[in-house]
Amino acid sequence: MGRFQDRIVQYPNRRKMKVLDENGNTISEAIVELTRYEGTVSQEGTVLNASALNSLDDVITQHINNQDNPHLVTKAQVGLGNVKNVDTTNASNITTGTLPSSVIPVATADKIGGIKIRLSGSTLYICTDSYSA
Repeated sequence: MGRFQDRIVQYPNRRKMKVLDENGNTISEAIVELTRYEGTVSQEGTVLNASALNSLDDVITQHINNQDNPHLVTKAQVGLGNVKNVDTTNASNITTGTLPSSVIPVATADKIGGIKIRLSGSTLYICTDSYSA
């Protein structure tokens, strides 16, 4: 998205005013100059201009790009409390299909959603068809 920009016009306070009949037809029209008259300002409001919007956009972008867990979310809060921290960057864990038994979940002999799994020594066998693991 591009940066926000303030609108610049030649006549910021001019408006075209139309007088309409009951059917919405224009009876007459005139260009009028509006003068803002608010009386005494008892409380200033938040300025909404390009600078303020760009600052807000920067803060939101920085927050979205922050990968350091800014909300301090835990594994348990997202349903991963029982998941082991396995080093998937270790190529031998991935390419050989074996993992140290210390990182294998306890219930490996169970049938999980049609997938049979079995641990034999340090080798994990996974079967997704009718053959036994």
